[in-house]
Parts: sequence; structure tokens; C-alpha cells
Amino acid sequence: MLRGTAATAANIEENLSSATTLHFAGHAVTSSQMVSLLVAPGADSVDGTADTWRPQAAGCRKLALVVFGACSTARYDEMETVAPQNLPQLFLLAGTQHVVASLWDVDSLLVSEFMKKLYSQIRSGIAIEAAMRQSMASIREKKGWESPYYWASFALITR
Repeated sequence: MLRGTAATAANIEENLSSATTLHFAGHAVTSSQMVSLLVAPGADSVDGTADTWRPQAAGCRKLALVVFGACSTARYDEMETVAPQNLPQLFLLAGTQHVVASLWDVDSLLVSEFMKKLYSQIRSGIAIEAAMRQSMASIREKKGWESPYYWASFALITR
């Protein structure tokens, strides 16, 4: 697990080859030029500002699951390009089997509740598809979160 200043692009790449799951809680950058994640500045950073990390196919082939606890990571804008246009597409093309991503900007408390439920279900041995359904149902049952805006904010995208 990499957190805070340890979550540099170099450290992620180094640890990714032995991982089967990647959970990213942070910010994404999506434009017609690039799809990437904001990560901690590396050792070569001059001013200490966040760096971007774009996964490479070789490092993602062993990943069975990628989960984004960040806003709008599955949003898709029509662009005239053949490059991946969102993070799920980038990871799926790189070889990842399943990606969980948000369709729009989401509340931090909602993300926390959803992720707790999702990982609890996965750890109990339930298939990712069923874990998603049960997590969505759990959110839908909470007072104030009955609207699809809350319980349908995350999508499971598979190869």
C-alpha cells in the first residue's frame, strides 16, 4: 500500500508488477492529450508539485481489479482521437480485467461508504459483479441517498 508522499509514479510502477488490485483515491487528469492520475512528486521534482502517472500495459496485465475512488473517472467525452479517453479504457486496454469508476463527481462520504461495502463483499469471496450490486443496494437503502445520483454513481466496466 502506497500513501501520501510514497505514492510516486516510480513507486507505483515498482509495486504494480506484483499487485492484483489497484485502488486509487485521488485526482485524475483527462484531456484530449492525456489520461493520467495525479500522484506524489518524485525524487526528481524541482518544485514539489504533484506529478502525473500514466499506466503502461506491461505493468497492468496482472491486475484483476482497479478501483477509482475519485470523481468522474469513467466520464467519457466525445473526442476525435484514437487514444484512450478515460481511465477505465486505459486500464482495460492495458490488460486489467475489471475497473470500478465513478460516472460523475461524488461526495467523499458516499465514496467512503461505498468502498467499505464493496471491499467487505469482495473480501468475503463474492464475485465483483455481485459485490457491486450489493454495494449499490446498500447505498440506496440509506436515508438521503435513495436517488440514483448516489447509488448509481459507480460503474463496473469489464473486458
